[in-house]
Amino acid sequence: GYIYNRNDERQKNAWSFARWLPHTWSEDKKTRMIASNKAEVGDVFYDLSRIFRMRMENQNGTTKENPMPHYLFIVDDISLLEDELLEQMIMDPKPEYGITTILLTEKYQDLPNTCENIIQNDGIQSRFFHVFDGEQETKDLLVEEVSIEQLENLARKLCDVQVSEVKGNGEIPNALDFFEMFNVSSLEQLN
Repeated sequence: GYIYNRNDERQKNAWSFARWLPHTWSEDKKTRMIASNKAEVGDVFYDLSRIFRMRMENQNGTTKENPMPHYLFIVDDISLLEDELLEQMIMDPKPEYGITTILLTEKYQDLPNTCENIIQNDGIQSRFFHVFDGEQETKDLLVEEVSIEQLENLARKLCDVQVSEVKGNGEIPNALDFFEMFNVSSLEQLN
């Protein structure tokens, strides 16, 4: 999902391409996970609250890593999250929630204290660092720029792509024996 402020002309232009992306729809295709004001954030979070509440209730004391589908939120205006139903889950996600959040700010010092991994691209320096490792252990990045028109063209090309959900848990099995690879149970069935 994308959360931005439609009253900010830069944000409005930067995120206009997202409406074409097929993966911005809820599983039932009734809600687009794009919010550009407080009311829309409330609507999106209301729909998602049912899903996340079920995920927490279904744990029964066990942690299920990587529930599907996994939700990615890109938030360009943190103020739109204030006092929202899912603010804590979005700002400090746990693996069992199935949420990843990318917060965009002008300065990394404006990020909340819960942020652990930071990508800095401020025109002076492009780097990645983990806050617990400190700024001494950084990895330089080469950031390529993409125009709004290029994003719009890509999104329009992708708009007809149907996102198929993975059935089952989507995990790769630890082991697969020879017979299972050929879907047989005996040597005679191989012929």
